[in-house]
Amino acid sequence: MMESLRKENKAFTLLEMVIALVIITMFLLIPLSSYNKIENNLQKVIFFNEVKTAWSYSLIQSKIHHDNVRFKFDASNQLIIYDQIGSNDKKKMSLPKGIHLETTRSVVIDRDGTVRPFTIAFYDTDTQKLIKYKIQMEWGEIIES
Repeated sequence: MMESLRKENKAFTLLEMVIALVIITMFLLIPLSSYNKIENNLQKVIFFNEVKTAWSYSLIQSKIHHDNVRFKFDASNQLIIYDQIGSNDKKKMSLPKGIHLETTRSVVIDRDGTVRPFTIAFYDTDTQKLIKYKIQMEWGEIIES
């Protein structure tokens, strides 16, 4: 009678269940690693778009209100700070993970919306590339190189 009970029992053994769980877990973890890379890249794209938007907004702000606007690229704190000179309303942007500001530089957009040409460099540790933003001419156009 014991033999007939054993033959009718067709359930998984503990070892088979563990192997199945390991395989399922591996299939679930593979996309997670690529998701983190995609998220980091997306944060970088958003950051650089915010920098360009803040720069363009500041150029327009200085022309319309005839106020000087200061941009400080702070490499020691990995921040970009910008404000109207004389105003206490400072806006800060933190750099995303994997992007480092190479140099500290303070730039003033004049009250007529002009600025002296300069270059600001960011280093991407993931791709190991240097990203340069060149501010060209007096009207402050950003050229990425």
